[in-house]
Amino acid sequence: MFGGSKFTKQRYLDSLKTMYDLFNKARREGLIALESDVEEPDKSPIFSKNPFFLKDHHVRDFICDTMRMAVTGGIEPFDVDQMMEVDMDVHHHGETVPISALSTMADSLPGLGIVAAVLGVVITMGALGGPPEEIGHKVAAALVGTFLGILLCYGLVAPLARAWRRRRTKSMPSITCCGW
Repeated sequence: MFGGSKFTKQRYLDSLKTMYDLFNKARREGLIALESDVEEPDKSPIFSKNPFFLKDHHVRDFICDTMRMAVTGGIEPFDVDQMMEVDMDVHHHGETVPISALSTMADSLPGLGIVAAVLGVVITMGALGGPPEEIGHKVAAALVGTFLGILLCYGLVAPLARAWRRRRTKSMPSITCCGW
């Protein structure tokens, strides 16, 4: 969340080199020669050249699943394209779920602060007639609950959700198969 984008120029270049090596092997040896590479990418000499590929399970699974479909055959290019689009849509939707949950939590925190204030007033009403110091402590607790709800919302959780959404939007690669 607080680091830079992992989608650097070098990563894109490495991705393109990997795809070139993969397609070049398919051209030279036939599409079936890719079967061992896509079934066991950890042991593949092509994928082993690029360590980011093996570490990023989204990229690895996306490429290997797509190439697996091409290797097994019987699938039209249009259908492979459609499967890739659906796979990317599912992945992108999955990335938005925690951001939406964090935004919802931020939206609810001021309400939680109001509940703390109301409960503080109710507790304070029960202490009326007691020493002023006790009433002061209960009013202070109610105000701290209100302040905490607002501070957490506008000072921490909402900015975090906005930064996460902005970072996700900026890091969305335009090359569908190489940086995702």
